[in-house]
Amino acid sequence: MSDNKFNFTKTRLVKIQNTTGKDIHFFDTGMKGLMLRVKANGRKILRARIWDTSKKKEVQENLGEFPELSINDARDIVVARVSDIAKGIDVQERKKQERAEQSLDDVFDIWLNTHAKLNIKRWPEEVRRYELYIKRRLGKKKLSEITPDVILTWRNALLKQKKQRGNDCLSTAMAHRAFVTLSSIFGKAAANIDNPCSKVQRYKEKKRTEFLGSDHLKQFFSRLDHEATDELLRDYLLLSLYTGARQANIRSMRWSEIDLKTQLWIIPADKSKNAEPMVIPLASQAITILAKRKERYGGDFVFISHKSKTGHINEPRRLWKKFLADAELPTSYRFHDIRRTLGSWQAISGSSTKIIGASLGHKSEQATAHYAYLTVDPVRKSVERAIEAMHEAGEKEDVSGENEQL
Repeated sequence: MSDNKFNFTKTRLVKIQNTTGKDIHFFDTGMKGLMLRVKANGRKILRARIWDTSKKKEVQENLGEFPELSINDARDIVVARVSDIAKGIDVQERKKQERAEQSLDDVFDIWLNTHAKLNIKRWPEEVRRYELYIKRRLGKKKLSEITPDVILTWRNALLKQKKQRGNDCLSTAMAHRAFVTLSSIFGKAAANIDNPCSKVQRYKEKKRTEFLGSDHLKQFFSRLDHEATDELLRDYLLLSLYTGARQANIRSMRWSEIDLKTQLWIIPADKSKNAEPMVIPLASQAITILAKRKERYGGDFVFISHKSKTGHINEPRRLWKKFLADAELPTSYRFHDIRRTLGSWQAISGSSTKIIGASLGHKSEQATAHYAYLTVDPVRKSVERAIEAMHEAGEKEDVSGENEQL
């Protein structure tokens, strides 16, 4: 018997681990037509996969996530689907009719549990977006009532809606993201219904390209070196700049993830945006900061906090806002622009896009993933060249070392 075909039991399914980096499938010998998909991120989805002999096509359906949905309940659903198909019932057409009479709120719940939670790492952000921008105007409407004209009217109204904070209205980018969420709900949870969003022209979302140029780097480094600059913020910003890592990873950086001898930071899959381990070569400037913090503070986290429930610092928005004002830098700068700054200066220093992508943890080709540990030196050298170029552009000494004022 094949290793992926066996009698499903709770004990056996719980033990299944996916270390392949891609989705894997298992088939229940206790109930023909029941299968388990184990995603690369570890989530387990029970699915029905039944052959309709009269229509000569396969009928597939996500039943729910294991173990929330039990094996016995999943088997009962498969039995019901097989019975319906044997009676000549087109289960997909029936589902289409049922969902046409459902409200958007109903279908959102289906989308959330059968798609978003299984495939979108930051699904809570999608829930928040739905609650803030979609639910009030469209949530109670039947799907058949949500036409392209209704969607266009809703989207135009979003541009007049006030943000939660301040008096500004929502940006085109935010309205576009809400539109994308709505389109996904129709496309994934109501796949048998024509997606009305497909008939509405999309906004062209402009990608941010902002990064610290030479003039602003002068102000940036100068303020970092000022005696009034908070030491935690100083180290936080420099490590952000020197690693190009995402802010969530910087804040939750653990000493167990860092090898000061090999100068590597290994971010585990459960903390990676791509749901795969990331190997980040650490430049010598970053190592200096890390060694200093480990000697002074210790603990589990590089940026430890005794006030936070997580044990590490939260996003230092207030300190960042004050820093920008003190440095006389544009308030439009975001933390993510620091990550973009490293990549930009790597490009300015002549690094290839492949090297830049590797240093920023962009998802690489599966064929080269095996060699990630063998190719860190060129990446580290690229990062160090970019750091040197930034300091030269800012006409500033390397401020990563000890500073008597701190």
